[in-house]
Amino acid sequence: MKIRGKKMALAARTVTAFRQRRFSYEDWLIFCFGAGIIGGTAVVLLFGEGALGRGLLAGEGREDLWGKGMISCLTETLKDGGMEQAMKEAGVVSLLAKRLLQMTAGWVAGLTICSPFFFGCITCWGGMCLSGALAFLTLEKGVWGLPVFLWLLFPQGVIYGITWAVLAGWAGGREHRLHLAAFFLLLLFTAAGALLEGIFHHP
Repeated sequence: MKIRGKKMALAARTVTAFRQRRFSYEDWLIFCFGAGIIGGTAVVLLFGEGALGRGLLAGEGREDLWGKGMISCLTETLKDGGMEQAMKEAGVVSLLAKRLLQMTAGWVAGLTICSPFFFGCITCWGGMCLSGALAFLTLEKGVWGLPVFLWLLFPQGVIYGITWAVLAGWAGGREHRLHLAAFFLLLLFTAAGALLEGIFHHP
């Protein structure tokens, strides 16, 4: 009886603590990301490929990367026309401008009074883009959809993920500081990700 009473008391305290727990900033980001995943999947199922635009799937046609490997493909590209030609063919300039603009939007969102709300919207949009691409690839390639999706995220996805985490931390802080020095470093970091994405995954 004593053991049963202790278990019931522990369960009651757990339920009480759960009820008293406030909806945190991290919970908000998880909710927004989850909503974006559901929304992106629904959009692809309802409207198909046209709903995605170009985005992540733009490099899906470069199947030579899958077979040859990243290093060998880059070596061949540089031999054919050098880095400048490779960047022109990959559309790196327009892609770089797009990614830097997106990163700057996240930074600006963190400076506003409603920074958690705005950054949650950005997180929701990111979840929609990712889930939409995964849904389309799954419909097109079946069980190979997930491996191809992960391949298209590498290596720039690691850089973008770190960038998002830093911006999320700034947006959730109590003091909305400019972080100018760190911001310019983050710009360079994002530019490196865009360069990798443009060379390896952009047509």
